[in-house]
Amino acid sequence: MKRCLDSVSKKDSELSIAFADIVFPTNMDMYATRHPGITPRELKRNLAVGKMAEYQVYRYFLRMGKAVSVPDVVVYDIERKSNDPDLYIGEHKIQVKAFRYNSNFAPTWVVQKNDEIVTHPTENDWYALVVTGYKNYFYLVNALDVVYDEMVREDLRSTKTCINWNSDWDNKQKAA
Repeated sequence: MKRCLDSVSKKDSELSIAFADIVFPTNMDMYATRHPGITPRELKRNLAVGKMAEYQVYRYFLRMGKAVSVPDVVVYDIERKSNDPDLYIGEHKIQVKAFRYNSNFAPTWVVQKNDEIVTHPTENDWYALVVTGYKNYFYLVNALDVVYDEMVREDLRSTKTCINWNSDWDNKQKAA
């Protein structure tokens, strides 16, 4: 089931853009390895869009009356970076993934193959799979129900996998 999201507020947008501007240069080498062929401008935009999606999902859960953790905007040294969940609701861990709307492609979300949510998912692990841009909505999908697909780009296959949109998500949904 699609869950509608509000547009990003001006404050959340500004925080997300500032976060992307600050975090990008601190770990440029790591990002170059994780995102081969991406330009600095594209990467900054992706970082900002990802953080905006976190704020959108955070605000959604607040509206639903859930006690949800605030998106993390701390800039960590490369040694302290982790693949920790983006949000928590009690014992539920939520990884937020964003896809910028493009009418030419069905939504696809890219994840790191070595993330614990991929390698050892539990019933408390969830993805908030966000579509932003022209439309703003997300699917809340338990990690145990996710089918991972091979990346189209061969140069990304060793470190990344993807989640392709599933039409069943529009028809059924577990609740977190």
